[in-house]
Amino acid sequence: MMAPAKKADVVTIGEVMVRLAPDPGVRLEEARSFNVQVGGAECNVAVGLAALGRKSAWISKLADNELGRLVLRRVRACGVDVSRVVWSKGARAGTYFVEFGRKPRPTKVIYDRLNSAASKLAPEEIDWEFVTGFRILHLTGITPALSPSCTRVASEAISRARDAGVGISFDVNYRSKLWTGERAFRCVNQLVKGIDVLTVTQGDAWSVFGLKGSPDEVVGTLHDRCGSGATVLTLGEKGAVALSEGTLYRAKGHEIEEVDRIGAGDAFDAGFLHGYLDGDIQKGLELGSAMAAVKHTMEGDFPVVSEQEILEIAGRRQTSIRR
Repeated sequence: MMAPAKKADVVTIGEVMVRLAPDPGVRLEEARSFNVQVGGAECNVAVGLAALGRKSAWISKLADNELGRLVLRRVRACGVDVSRVVWSKGARAGTYFVEFGRKPRPTKVIYDRLNSAASKLAPEEIDWEFVTGFRILHLTGITPALSPSCTRVASEAISRARDAGVGISFDVNYRSKLWTGERAFRCVNQLVKGIDVLTVTQGDAWSVFGLKGSPDEVVGTLHDRCGSGATVLTLGEKGAVALSEGTLYRAKGHEIEEVDRIGAGDAFDAGFLHGYLDGDIQKGLELGSAMAAVKHTMEGDFPVVSEQEILEIAGRRQTSIRR
């Protein structure tokens, strides 16, 4: 008897916040109006995958109020399955503020997420049968950093996915405003042992794992330490490298004109998983690099793209003007 087909591609679990940003060039302390967006690492990945034609889902806990419904409407409009979102009466929505910088002034992010609804998510509130019906579970290091209950959610999710034969993807996504590098290492180092895809930036490789050196050296050491099926090291505008089953893969970066870099790493994850689901790590690296570059050129956390556009950019067939 044939095993039942998986009903969808990727499920993610994590917080989404309401994002408030003044116009570029306006300081937060001088703001008179804000552009309202929503975003969160895991959800951004689900949105990116949906844009590429994949069936994706996002699970979280939302405040049962207007802001929670704002988040749900925005995510659902992108084609992501939000049917397993948990609602919480009397809870608060996490928010964050962005002040866009220009050299030499950096972009500034201020979080207001303490005790948010998502930080109260507990393992017993999740429909685990739904989760284990997917081909891949994608998590990031942000979720276990939010609270002890979210740490349990991440651990339970990985355990159940592994038992059900669901692939596990994990992006370290270190946030120094949530925890120290030492705390992150103690938690993440246990979660990622033997998973299918581990994604780390060069900066996070140093901040969390204490690794420096050439990209080849860093990705090799991470791969040996964590025992992941595929270890991916992202290099910003220089592209990315991956190591899997003794083979080293490389993808070049893209020249960009930055509008908004927030969510670029999540866009990379979506592009990479799109190729990975096809069994092609090289394609995943190239699509991930293209997705990240394109995300830099648009406002908001979500990548508004099409598969054809990303394939063309990955193949460097695009022109500066399309007529």
